[in-house]
Amino acid sequence: MERQNRLLTILAVILLVLVAVLVLAPPEADDEAALDDDAPPQSALFDYKRDDISVLTLDGPHGEIRFEKGMEGWRMTRPREAAVDDTRITSIIDRFETLKIEDRTLEGKAEDYGLDAEHRVDLRMEKPDGTVFSVIVGKDTTVGYRTYAAKADGAPAQLLSSKVADLVQKSPDDFRSKRLLDFSPTSARRIRIVDGSAELVLRKDDHGWWIGDGGPRADGDKVGDWIAALSGAQAEGFLDGQSPGELGLDHPPALVSVEDDSGTHTLRLAARDDDGANAIAGDVPVRVATEDLEKLLVTTGYLSPLVLEVKAWMAQSLEVKLGDKSLVASRKEGEWVDAAGAPVDKVDDLLDAIAKAGADRSGTPTFHGSWGRIAVGLGGDKGEVVTIGDALAGGGRVARDEAGGPAFRIDDATLAALASSF
Repeated sequence: MERQNRLLTILAVILLVLVAVLVLAPPEADDEAALDDDAPPQSALFDYKRDDISVLTLDGPHGEIRFEKGMEGWRMTRPREAAVDDTRITSIIDRFETLKIEDRTLEGKAEDYGLDAEHRVDLRMEKPDGTVFSVIVGKDTTVGYRTYAAKADGAPAQLLSSKVADLVQKSPDDFRSKRLLDFSPTSARRIRIVDGSAELVLRKDDHGWWIGDGGPRADGDKVGDWIAALSGAQAEGFLDGQSPGELGLDHPPALVSVEDDSGTHTLRLAARDDDGANAIAGDVPVRVATEDLEKLLVTTGYLSPLVLEVKAWMAQSLEVKLGDKSLVASRKEGEWVDAAGAPVDKVDDLLDAIAKAGADRSGTPTFHGSWGRIAVGLGGDKGEVVTIGDALAGGGRVARDEAGGPAFRIDDATLAALASSF
């Protein structure tokens, strides 16, 4: 036991020595200033607020890249006109707004600090009144999370208080928006998908999504998933300088378009190859990956599987008649009551059953009869109503959505489950 304790003591001493060596070992000469506990005081590099800046220019290894802020946000104006990812611009402005610079200069050649013509980035920000903020950005220190900089051409190197070279040493394409279509998912109201000879139109009204201009109700969740897929899809790369003909886009076999409050946004797609397809959105040619194509060029499977596309928690009133059974209730202060104000049981159970009730919209039976009705009020004058008619020869009953679309079928098991819920 004593021998074991001595061994543990020796190991502990060795560990302490190793820690001391790591902590106290001097840094490399190039980065001593970045880790010096006795480093000189720092002062603010610039004095502005983010909203003050209207122009940002980065002139470096990739040439001059200029961004200008307009009413709708930032846009690249050099080396080409292009939409950009605003966050990549504002992240630079925000970081430089808080930067400090050490009040001492470093000796050495410009290339030692990445401040030579081949490697440096000349950053320039402008306010609308003509005020300019500029600095030359060099390379990051190898330790210390700092960046070398110079206040002017030929000025000695100094240290910035944070690592920023990775923010500004980018190509023009690194700043561009890679969204395939710049649309508003929340205001989308019409979708068109063409894939060769297959075509699908989806439209939205106050009652939800529908297939075509007179077709059946669409699966709202599936349409929502498609919109999310398009909103999140990004270009793999840009194909600037190539004509539509060279890219196979003179007569594209596929397209995706979305109409929202700002207009119609269209992505035209050339024939697919092993890795994806060439495409053009507006006048911007891009490359789209196979993974995104498989999510977007889907023209089938959108029929709603439900009798009513409603969420139970949204219901404010309910009227149900199934044969000789009926129920009428409304929500008052979180409780379900009848017309006289008396509590009504099992409304929540019935609503859950209605929200899950399945419908067969694959056929278009002729509607006749008035056997039942389901009306779910959603507050104000909003609501969804389905009328249920006579029995069908193959089983089940015919039903009709009062908001539109052709008649459909509800099977007997579903009707029995609804009836047993109240």
